[in-house]
Amino acid sequence: MQSLRAKLEDVGRKLAEEKREKAGKAEELLRERQENAQKSVEMEGLQGQVAVFRGRLCVAKEERRREEEGTVVRLAKLEEDLIIAREVWARRKDEADRLEYVLALNGQVGSVPRSVLASDPESVLYKMFCGDWDYARDEKGRALITCHPKRWAAVLEHLTTGAVPAERDPLLLEQARYWNLNRLVRGLEALTPGVVVTNDPDAKGFKARCMFVSVLSQLTTGDKSTRLVFAAPPGRWWAVQLHERGTYLWSVVPPGGTEIKRVKLLTLKWRLLLRSEELERDTGSVVYPANTETGWGQYWERWGFSFQQLVTEPLARTHDSLVIEFLSADYLSLTFEAPPVLKMATEKADIVASSNQQSGSEPEDLNKERVNDLSTSVQNTTEEKKEDKTADLKLDSHSEDADVNHLMASEHADVDLTQQPADLQHAVHTQEDGEATLTQQPGEDSKAEAKPQEKQVADRGDQTEPVIAVAPAPKAAVLEPVQTRQATKKLETIGGKRKAQAVGDESVKKPCLVVEP
Repeated sequence: MQSLRAKLEDVGRKLAEEKREKAGKAEELLRERQENAQKSVEMEGLQGQVAVFRGRLCVAKEERRREEEGTVVRLAKLEEDLIIAREVWARRKDEADRLEYVLALNGQVGSVPRSVLASDPESVLYKMFCGDWDYARDEKGRALITCHPKRWAAVLEHLTTGAVPAERDPLLLEQARYWNLNRLVRGLEALTPGVVVTNDPDAKGFKARCMFVSVLSQLTTGDKSTRLVFAAPPGRWWAVQLHERGTYLWSVVPPGGTEIKRVKLLTLKWRLLLRSEELERDTGSVVYPANTETGWGQYWERWGFSFQQLVTEPLARTHDSLVIEFLSADYLSLTFEAPPVLKMATEKADIVASSNQQSGSEPEDLNKERVNDLSTSVQNTTEEKKEDKTADLKLDSHSEDADVNHLMASEHADVDLTQQPADLQHAVHTQEDGEATLTQQPGEDSKAEAKPQEKQVADRGDQTEPVIAVAPAPKAAVLEPVQTRQATKKLETIGGKRKAQAVGDESVKKPCLVVEP
């Protein structure tokens, strides 16, 4: 019994050990499964990373392939450019000195040094024959020139010597514009006389380019001056006068008009357009008075050249021509209004003149002292009116002082208006029955009219009206006439008493020429 019981205990112990072993194995198997599951998750993560790396590698390979293709294309382009450059260099080596050409119109064959074609770097000829070397050729490699032989010869002469034809040639002008030959274009345009006005609304002014042609020819025929009339804003008419001593800008009566409004140009610049340079002078602010044709000018000597030098080569754009530009800005229009005393004197003069014409009576002798007193009173009233208008308009005092000095310098020249040569006797406009006619004023009449105006100098900047500035002109200057109305004051003796009255309303021609010192 004991042995059997011992055996059963042994069997029980073995079974318990086996059970414990099975439980341990089960736990170990569970741990292994968990570890395998964790490793599977890690493997999946590694596979995702590998996929990303593979994608990046594919993108990098594609970019590298594209770069290699671009490099191949660029290399091919460089090789092509190198081949073209070698060909161009070979052509330049063969044609470095002269250009062999043939005219397409008549088959004329010739050659020209390339240095001639390179004299105008901005032209199309320079670009074709000296820059890109890309132009049409015939079977022998000569350049094909599609230009009229006459115009081609003029172009080559201009490029060689700088000469411009003496006569207008519209077709040559168009050819020069097409080939961008700017110097030839400017010279041919200078052969077209006239004025080109460009408005400048921002600056409230204008630019006028005046082309004078055959200047020396006209001046030597006896006219002694040339004149161009044009209209410019704000509705004013101007005249540019060319003379042997200088050039002048006049304010003139509009066509069909009878009055000239007063105006101040705050900026007036003069520009001479020469072949290789542009000379400019600034006059500053100038005043053109009312009802007076006034001219402001510049002497040629002050530009550093004589008149003959400016209209001849190599200074002039074209021989015997001259191109002048006037640049004006900032208009200040001033209306003309006579002082009350002179208004009444003018009205009274009209009445008395009409009564004298009806009665046919002649006025008695003048009393000079009484006339001087009346003139003094009128001048005082005018000066008071002048000060009031100056304050209202708020003009620049510095500019006005400069203008006064400018005008006084012309007066100190002390030149008698009557001492003009016979060929410089100026034309005078007279008015009869409201119609303007042009007559020749004799020398004695000009002297008689100029005498009472001698020493009358008015401030350009002070608004004195209607005492108009009359500055003596240089001897050789041509004076332009102006038509104004002035009451002549006479004395009439009635019953032993002297009575001053304004008799007659005669037209007085008052030329005014002011030259900048």
